[in-house]
Amino acid sequence: DAGVRDPDAFAAQIQLLLISFRYDWGFSMIVFGVHLGFLGYLVYRSGYVPKLLAALLENVPDLVYFKDRKQAVVAATGLPRLASGQVYEMWLIKGGVPVDKGISASSSGDIGAQLPGDLSQFQQFAITIEPGEQQLPTTKPILVGNLQSG
Repeated sequence: DAGVRDPDAFAAQIQLLLISFRYDWGFSMIVFGVHLGFLGYLVYRSGYVPKLLAALLENVPDLVYFKDRKQAVVAATGLPRLASGQVYEMWLIKGGVPVDKGISASSSGDIGAQLPGDLSQFQQFAITIEPGEQQLPTTKPILVGNLQSG
């Protein structure tokens, strides 16, 4: 008999596979974003394609939020290079008020970071270049993105 012997066990297996797919999909979007950044960099350096198109491909940031774990992952490439003593600072913005979410001192112009906490209350994500970690931004953001639920 090829029928399902325990419908509850079968439903649990299907649920586990769907959850696994969702996490795998989120991770693959991060990898794809990094891939696009690298591709944009190569296209920009090649000189065969208009520089504007390459710049558009290069600066594709990704923020993936895992609602059930209340954790986000950020990947951004092609950011302006940092001068000595500077850091990239990440901000979540709620009602126009920025909340510090950490720094990165990557010299490559690329960052990847985990952002723990419930992001559903925030409307925007931003990155600034700061002279060390700050309580509030002291410079204009180099990247701002609207957060949307879905």
